[in-house]
Amino acid sequence: MEDKYISPNESFSSVKNKTSQLYLQVVNETIALIDDNLLELAVHHILEADRVFLFSQGVSSIAAQYAQMELMQVGLLCHFYSDYLISKYAATSITPHDVAIGISFSGKSKTTVDALQIAHKRNAFTMCITGFSNSRLAKYSNIVLGYNCKIDDDIRTMNLARVCEIGIITLLSNCILSKNYEHLSQKAELLNEAVRIGRY
Repeated sequence: MEDKYISPNESFSSVKNKTSQLYLQVVNETIALIDDNLLELAVHHILEADRVFLFSQGVSSIAAQYAQMELMQVGLLCHFYSDYLISKYAATSITPHDVAIGISFSGKSKTTVDALQIAHKRNAFTMCITGFSNSRLAKYSNIVLGYNCKIDDDIRTMNLARVCEIGIITLLSNCILSKNYEHLSQKAELLNEAVRIGRY
C-alpha cells in the first residue's frame, strides 16, 4: 500500500488520484465488512429508542457530531458528548429504553469507553464503531460495527479512520430512513423547514 501514500513534493494531480483511490477503497471495504443481521439489529434498536446518546473523544468526535446531525435530520432525539466528566454525567441518566453509541478508532478512548461502560451497566442497548473489534470499547457493546483496523498510525492515513466512521454512520442513517421512510421523511421535512428559516 506504500505506493498509494503521498510522498514529499508530489504533484497535486498525483495526490488527488491517490486520495480518491484510498477513500474509495476504505469505504468499499468498510461497507462490505458490516454484517447485515447486525445492521438490522442496530437500526431496530435506534428506531425503538427513546433517546440516542453518542460518546466520542478527539478527532472521532467529528464523526460523532456528523452522526448526531444525521439522526436528528430524520427526527430522532440524539445527544452527543465528548467531554469526559459531562459524558459520565450524561451516561448516568441513560435508561434501558435508550441506545448508547461509542465511536473510537482504537477502542481505547477513555471518555468513550467509560461512558459506554456506564450505559451498559444501566442496561441500555450499546453499540460501538471502531477499528478494533476486540478492544475495551467493544467489551461494553451489544453490537460492534467494525472497520479496517489495518489503517496505519501515520499522519498520511489516520484521516481514513474518519472516512470509515462516517461511511458506517451514513449506512446506518440510510437504513433507518429506508426502514421507516414515510414516517421519518415527514419528520425530516419539518426539520428541513427549520433549516431553511435559518438561511439567507
